[in-house]
Amino acid sequence: MVGFKHLVVLWHPPLTTVLCTGIGIFGKLLSRRNNDTSPERNDVYIGQPLMLASISATSLFVVKCLSLAKFEEGVILLLFALLYVFLFVVLAYIDKRLAWRSVRLNEVDVYERKFWWGILIPNAAGMSCLYIVFLYAHVQNI
Repeated sequence: MVGFKHLVVLWHPPLTTVLCTGIGIFGKLLSRRNNDTSPERNDVYIGQPLMLASISATSLFVVKCLSLAKFEEGVILLLFALLYVFLFVVLAYIDKRLAWRSVRLNEVDVYERKFWWGILIPNAAGMSCLYIVFLYAHVQNI
């Protein structure tokens, strides 16, 4: 029989990614103002915060690798961090140019996030980057 500790070690990367995503969405929904007229789907977007979490986690793992004298892993993680900074800039561009559409809600024009460019693609990019960081650290025993 597989023990609980083995399951936690085996499923650590996906569980951590899903937990961070869920907490981020829940926190955005909790911070919504009363009588807010903007569409609720705007609060489901957490692509950029997940990318910032990926950059932060990667940077922490780089420091840990350097302190453990695992220089090759540290260089790979540093390249991941640079890639994530580039993806963060790409997500900012997508958010500025492609993610929004104007809709009429209660006789008022409001901006709503598009499903694909405004919610799904940025959230999937942020989740996959965070997952890759945790998976790489898990596989390399960092």
